[in-house]
Amino acid sequence: MGNDFRTKVQQIIDQITDILEKRNEKYGDLNLMESGLLGIIIRIKDKIARIKKAILEYEKVYNELNEASSVDDRTAFFDREEEINNVIRDALIDIAGYAINSLRLLDDMPTGLEDFESLWEEISKKREVNI
Repeated sequence: MGNDFRTKVQQIIDQITDILEKRNEKYGDLNLMESGLLGIIIRIKDKIARIKKAILEYEKVYNELNEASSVDDRTAFFDREEEINNVIRDALIDIAGYAINSLRLLDDMPTGLEDFESLWEEISKKREVNI
């Protein structure tokens, strides 16, 4: 079990790392630095809301399956179930990515107001260049 567990966890971590690298290449750290931890928490809450909505949709579709009489109806359920699972999986991967970025931000967080002010000036300059 231990090796299978480690392998599966590593596959998921590798997938999250690939996504984070692509997003970092595309967007950089500016947005992360500007919105800070509060911005990340808001994004995580949005993802949790998406998961809740998907679960409610799954329950609705599952109840419809119990009433389904034809093979086509059952096939449609399984197609919809896969879509819902993908929505949930994608949202969980995004949450994991946000958690990792939160840790990065915490590790690099300035220790005092003076550091924060100089960091904010640096962010503002980068933003002016990117606009």
